[in-house]
Amino acid sequence: MVLKSLYQFSSDTETSKERKYSDMSTHPEKPIYWYTKKDGTKVHSTAAGSYQIMKETWWDYNGHVVKDHKKAGRNENRNFVKKYGIKDFSPKSQDEFCIALLIHGYKAKNQLNYLLNGFVTRAIEECASHTWASFTPGRYENQGPTKGLTKRSEIKDAIHNARVKQWEAYDKFLAEELAGQSDLHLEPGFLKKFGIKEPEAQELIENKKEGLDLNKAIEGLNKRAGANDTAVGYCAKYVRWALENGGMKTWGATEIEQRPNYACNYGPFLLHKGFIEVSNGDYKKGDIVVIESFSGHKAGHIQMYNGKNWVSDFVQNYFYPGRAYRKAEPNYKTYRWE
Repeated sequence: MVLKSLYQFSSDTETSKERKYSDMSTHPEKPIYWYTKKDGTKVHSTAAGSYQIMKETWWDYNGHVVKDHKKAGRNENRNFVKKYGIKDFSPKSQDEFCIALLIHGYKAKNQLNYLLNGFVTRAIEECASHTWASFTPGRYENQGPTKGLTKRSEIKDAIHNARVKQWEAYDKFLAEELAGQSDLHLEPGFLKKFGIKEPEAQELIENKKEGLDLNKAIEGLNKRAGANDTAVGYCAKYVRWALENGGMKTWGATEIEQRPNYACNYGPFLLHKGFIEVSNGDYKKGDIVVIESFSGHKAGHIQMYNGKNWVSDFVQNYFYPGRAYRKAEPNYKTYRWE
């Protein structure tokens, strides 16, 4: 499902129009027109195949040293095509090449670990977006969801909206794959060929009462949360979606049944739903912290603890979500489902 998502979202440029190749023995290396710069310069691209593989990337992964778009020697340590037995540029080989990119690509160090442990958006934004320009948050000029935008608010909204499309594609392709309907060419057990180990089973939270499955809530939270440099200002929405993933209804006829608009106002709503307020500190997996508003941040903040990090619309490195919060240290309350 990850590969098909990569295909769909790496294919929104003019270079991605499907082309037929008479020779599938290797990368075609044929440049095609992409776009024209403001100064009239025409830009071409060699991106080819299901995963928009550039000829320079193909050379690199075949053990060539690449300098100024030319071959400039050999480096067998990067001959991943040979290492993984990738035979040609056929559809199956392209799928295998994509796995090699997920392992060895730029910024790919944590990519498979994130993916295999359910951090889909984080894997895309911290890692895959440096290889495939169409992914959120849009790492390259003139490409991706923020193309042509300059206002900070518009950029954040564009990233969020593109994330939604990515999740929809991910869920669709995952369902197809689980139903045995995938059109990928990889064979069952392909992870072993690449030396990839299945992730260890995560310890589940014991749900002590009905109304919320914390395991499902955290699974949804982790899947949607982006990289720590791509906060989009929707902390309340992302935590609310997590609660809904866990089976909690967040809307009703009475005011107390209706989720608040601002993150800082979530306390009474959580208490009404069955959370209890606990002392700050000694946090447990599934705890929710509501941070009060302060100057310049009237909505405050809400975040959920996944057992390792505080998570909102991004995976946070610190307890407080940003520099302004760390400087002001606004008051907060902790809520627990037990």
